[in-house]
Amino acid sequence: MKLPRMTQAFMAGLAMMGPGAVADSVDAQSALSAFLSANPISTRSASEPKATVDLETLKAAVVAGNFTPSRSWEFLRAACPGTCTDLGLDPSAWPVYPGVHRLSLCDETMLLQFSLYTTVNQSQSRVGLRGCTADLIADTAAQTGSTSCQIPTNTTSVVSSLKISRDTAASAASSDTDAIAALTQLLAYETLNPSGACNETINFALAGQTAVGLYMGSSLHSQNLLAPILESLIEEIQDNGVTETLVVQLCSSQHSARYAFGVIISLSGDLSAAQTAVQTWRNSSCITSLDDSTVWQNLTYSIPTVSHARANTTSLWARQRATCTAVQVVSGDTCTTLATECGITATELSTYNPSSTLCSNLTVGEYICCTEGSAPDYAPSPDADGYCYSYLIQTGDSCDVLAATYTLTTAEIESYNTETWGWLGCGDLLVGEYMCLSSGYPPMPAVIANAVCGPQVNGTVSVPYGTNLSTLNECPLNACCDIWGQCGITAEFCTPTESTTGNPGTAANNTNGCISNCGTEIVQSDAPSEVFKIGYFEGYDVERACMRTMIADIDTSLYTHIHMSFATLNADLSYNISSLEDQWNDFVELDGVKRIITVGGWDFSTDADTYDIFRSAVSDSTNRATLITNTIDLLTTYDLDGVDWDWEYPAEPDIPDIPADSTDDGTNFFLFLLELQMQMAIDAPNKTISTTAPSSFWYLKGIPIMAISEVVDYIVLMAYDLHGQWDWNNTYADPGCPQGGCLRSHVNLTETVSALSMITKAGVPSNMVAVGVASYARSFQMTEADCYGPDCTFTGPDSGAVPGACTDTAGYISNAELAGIAEEEEVYTYIDEDSNSNIMVWNDTQWAGYMDDDIKASRAELYEGYNFLGIADWAIDLLTSNGSTSASEGSSCEVYIDPSIWDEDSPSVTAVPGCSLIWPPQPLSSTTTITLPPWTTTLTYTTVVTETTSASSGGDLTAVTSHVSYWFPTVISVPPVSTTAIPVWGVNLPNGSTTGTIWLTSSVEPSPFAITWTPTIGGTTVVSAATTTATETSNVVVWGDYTYVEPAVTETLGGSTTVISGTILPPVTTTVTPVVYPSTTDTTHDTNLNSKTTKWTSGKPPSPTATAGCAGCGTGCVLFCDSACPICPIGVDITGGGSGEGDDDDD
Repeated sequence: MKLPRMTQAFMAGLAMMGPGAVADSVDAQSALSAFLSANPISTRSASEPKATVDLETLKAAVVAGNFTPSRSWEFLRAACPGTCTDLGLDPSAWPVYPGVHRLSLCDETMLLQFSLYTTVNQSQSRVGLRGCTADLIADTAAQTGSTSCQIPTNTTSVVSSLKISRDTAASAASSDTDAIAALTQLLAYETLNPSGACNETINFALAGQTAVGLYMGSSLHSQNLLAPILESLIEEIQDNGVTETLVVQLCSSQHSARYAFGVIISLSGDLSAAQTAVQTWRNSSCITSLDDSTVWQNLTYSIPTVSHARANTTSLWARQRATCTAVQVVSGDTCTTLATECGITATELSTYNPSSTLCSNLTVGEYICCTEGSAPDYAPSPDADGYCYSYLIQTGDSCDVLAATYTLTTAEIESYNTETWGWLGCGDLLVGEYMCLSSGYPPMPAVIANAVCGPQVNGTVSVPYGTNLSTLNECPLNACCDIWGQCGITAEFCTPTESTTGNPGTAANNTNGCISNCGTEIVQSDAPSEVFKIGYFEGYDVERACMRTMIADIDTSLYTHIHMSFATLNADLSYNISSLEDQWNDFVELDGVKRIITVGGWDFSTDADTYDIFRSAVSDSTNRATLITNTIDLLTTYDLDGVDWDWEYPAEPDIPDIPADSTDDGTNFFLFLLELQMQMAIDAPNKTISTTAPSSFWYLKGIPIMAISEVVDYIVLMAYDLHGQWDWNNTYADPGCPQGGCLRSHVNLTETVSALSMITKAGVPSNMVAVGVASYARSFQMTEADCYGPDCTFTGPDSGAVPGACTDTAGYISNAELAGIAEEEEVYTYIDEDSNSNIMVWNDTQWAGYMDDDIKASRAELYEGYNFLGIADWAIDLLTSNGSTSASEGSSCEVYIDPSIWDEDSPSVTAVPGCSLIWPPQPLSSTTTITLPPWTTTLTYTTVVTETTSASSGGDLTAVTSHVSYWFPTVISVPPVSTTAIPVWGVNLPNGSTTGTIWLTSSVEPSPFAITWTPTIGGTTVVSAATTTATETSNVVVWGDYTYVEPAVTETLGGSTTVISGTILPPVTTTVTPVVYPSTTDTTHDTNLNSKTTKWTSGKPPSPTATAGCAGCGTGCVLFCDSACPICPIGVDITGGGSGEGDDDDD
C-alpha cells in the first residue's frame, strides 16, 4: 500500500514562486530543491542601480588596461613549472605550489625547495613548495675546482664508510630511469651553484613517481665531495638498479652534522619520507629502518686538528679583538667536536667560554668562541624608517635555531611578526617568505613568481606601512584572490579562513583562503522589465542528413527572440549569409518575435581559414568602421531587430590549432562595440546589440565584460559546454578529477552558479544576462561499464561516443536524437541531483549529460528568481527529429496510413525517418467482445486543509491552502469491450535508418465507467496476497526558508485490501478511465496483427496515405502523452512517443 502523503510542501513551494510560476515537472522541481538544499546560493543586492556612465571615461579606463590582466597567464595552465634554466638557480624565483597534490600533475623531473620542518604530505595543503622543471647540464669543470671556503689550516685525513641500504622490493626499469634523472639534475644543480659550496646542502627532486632527498653537512660540502658521490651512485643504479627505497649515508658518532651525508630514493614519490630522512641526517643521526645495509664505498675527507705550535702570549694578545672568533653549533656538536673545529684544546674552549654549563647546554645555532673576546651579538635592529630587520626564510630554518643565531628568544620572534604577511607561526615556516627578526613595521611580502594577484605579484611597488596589502593587484572580473596569489571564482579561491596566527595573507590548514573580492554570491540587480526567452536557431541545419527543421515551423509564441545562427564575415568584412539561404526569407518574415542575426560562432572563430577575420575586423579604427557600416546596412536592408556577436573568444590564450590571440583584442572588441553602439544610435535606432560571453573565468578574464555591458543591450552567458571530450587528460577541467577525463555534465548547475556569480561580481547587472540552456548533450564512451558517476572516466583522446544519426558528431548529440535512442533501445535515465542534470546511459558504455524540458523550465524559474534577464536555448532546432527539407512541408511529419494496407499481400510504407505513422485499426470480420483482466490500481481521496505559515511572507503568518491525499489500493473489474476493429499503436520511424520492419501492437481502449466506493482513512491498511510492492525514499523539499521532509512511501498493490480501525467516510462516486490494453509490453510479436511482414523505406512522398478522420483511419494520441494518458501506447513517458521508435509528435 502507499501511505498517506501530504502535497503541502509542493503547494507551498508554488505559492513562493510568484504568480504564474508553475513547475513543469514535480520531479525536476524536487531535484532542484534537493540541489539547493545541498548547495545554497548566496546573493547580495547591487549597491546601487546602474547609473549612466561617461563613455569617454570608460573608454579611457579600458584602453588603460583597468579591466583585463596586464600579462598572459598561460604559464598557470602548464602542468609543470618553468625550467630551472629560465627561472635561475635561486629558489626564491621559482613558482610556489600550496601542496604536494599539485606536483602530481607534472611528469617531468623537478627540483624542489620547501621547509624542512613543515610537514610535507598529501593531506597538508599549506606547505609552500617551490620548484622548477629540471633541465640543467652539469658543469664538469666546476666539480674539480677549488672553493673559496675558509678551510682550517691544520687538518688530517680520515676514511669513513658510506653505507647503502635497500628494502627488498625490486623496481621497474622506468623507476631506475627516474631515479637517475633526479640524481643527474641534483648533480647539475650542485655544479652550477658554487655560491652554496661553503654551506650545508639540502635539496629535493621529484621525477615521475620517484622522490629524492639529499643532505650534506657544510664541512664535507666545502671539500667538493658531493659530486663524486652522486656520480658513483648513478653508476650503481645503472649497474644494479634501485629498490622501492634506497639510502646511502655516512654514519659516525664521532663527528657532528658538519660531516653528515645522506641521500634517499623513494620510488613511491614519498616526499615526506625524504623530508624525514634529511631531518635525521641534519640531526647527526642515521636511518636504521632498512634491514639490508652494507658498506658501499669508502670516503676520504679532512677534519681539523688541534695546533700544538702555539703563538707566544704577546702575539696572541696582540691579535685579540673585542669580539671573539666564533664557530656556530650544529646538531651533534659536543665540546670536543667544537674544540676540534676551532683547532684549540678543550681547556682553551672552556677558557674562552666561561660557563659551568657550557658543554651540557649547547644550543644548535648559537656561537661559541674559539678565541679570546666577547661572544658576538647578532641581535638585529629596525632600520632608519622604522621597518623591522627582515629575514628570508631558508629551507633548514627553525625559530629555535634563528633565535640562537640572532641572540633572541622564540617568544620575541613571535612577537615581532604579529602583522607580518603570510606569517603562520614558528611551527609553520614557509621557505622564501620574509619574517621579522626585530621590532618594527612588517616588510613588503616576498615575490611569488607565479602569483597573479595580491601583494606578492612580481613588480609590485612597495607601499607605506598601513596600506591594506590585500587590495593590491586585484583579480580581473573582481574574482577572488587566494593567499598564494591565484585568481578564481569557486569556493576554493573565495572562502576566507583564519589561521592560528590570524595574520594577513594566511589561511586555515587545508584551505587556500581568500584575501580580496571574497565570496561566491550572485549580485542581484533589479528585476528586468521583460523576461527573455531566446531561441538560437541553426540556420544551416538543412545541410544535415535529417532533423532539418525549418524556421517557419517554429512556434514563435514560445520565444521572445530568435537568434538566427550564423552570419559570418568575408575577408573584406562584408557579410556572408550563404549557409542561411534556405531559411533566410522565412526568418526575415517572422512575426511576433524579435529577429536577431548572430554573427560568428565557434567554427568561424576557431577555424584555421577564418579565425583571424574577427581579429582583423577590430584591430584598427578603419576596419571597425567598415564592419560597422556593413552591419547597419544588413540590419536596415532586412529590417532586422538586432545583431548578436558570438566571437569565441577575444584575447583567447590557448585554443588548439590556432595562434593565441593578442591580449589587446579584448580591448579592441570593446572599442568596436562602443563605436557600433554610437553609430546605430544615429542610423539604426531601436535595434539591439548583444554579445555572448564564456562561462569560463579563464576565457572571460581577457574580455572587459563590465565595460561591454555599458554599450550593449544584453549579454548571453554560454552556460553550457562546461565539459566535453576536451576534458580528457585536462588537468584543470574537472574539479576533484586531477587527471581529467571524468564523466561530468556540460550543464552542471554548480558551475553555472559560479559563472553567474562571476559575471555579476564583474559588474554586469543580472537583468542584462540571459543564461544559456542547452537542447543537446555532451556524450562520452565510459571507460568501464556500470561506472557512470562523476568520478568515473571516459575514453580518449578521441571521442568514443556514438554520433547521432543527424548531428553526426561524436560527443555532441541532440535531445531529439536522445529521445529516439530511448524509444529504440534499453536506456537508464535519471536526474543527477549534484549537477541538476539529466543523465542517460545506454549500450553499456554510452553516457550523455543534458537538460530535458523539465530541467530547463526549473532552471528558467530559478534564474528569473535571481533577477536574470531570462534564458537562451542552444538550439531550438535540436528539439525535434521531424525536420523536413522545405518550409512548406511542415515539421511534424505525421502520416496517416491508408486502411487499405491491411489488404496488401506484402504491406510496405514509404516515409522520411523520424515521421510518425498513424496506423489504421485492424478490421474484424464481425463484432467481437473482448474480456479484459482485473485492473490493479489505486483510488485517491483528496481533502483541502488550511494552515498558517510564515514560509512565503517574510515572517508574517499567512494562510496556505494545501491538499492532503490518501491512496487506496484496489482491484477493479473492467467492463468488456465490444468492437469491430482493433486499434493499433502509432509507429515512429527511427532517425538514422533508411529501411526496416514494422511490428504492430494492439491498443484496446476501454470506455470510462463510474464506480461507487467508501473511503476509509486512518487506521491500518492490510493488503493480502499482494502482487506488487515499491518503495520511494524520503525526500527533502526546500523553497526559500521553508523546508519539508517528505516521508518514505511504500506502495503495495494487488490481492485484497482491509482497513482496520479507520474512519469511514461517506461513499463517493468516481469515474475511472482504465489503462490501454495490453498494459505491459509483450516479449513476442502479436501474430494476428503481424501475420504479414510490414516493411518501410525512406523516401518521399509518403505512401500509402489517407486524410485524418477518414473512415477506418487511426487517431493520434491525445491529452499530454505522459504515463497517465489513457489512450497513449505502452511505455510512453513524459516525452511522448509511440511504439518505442522515433520521436514524439503525437501530442
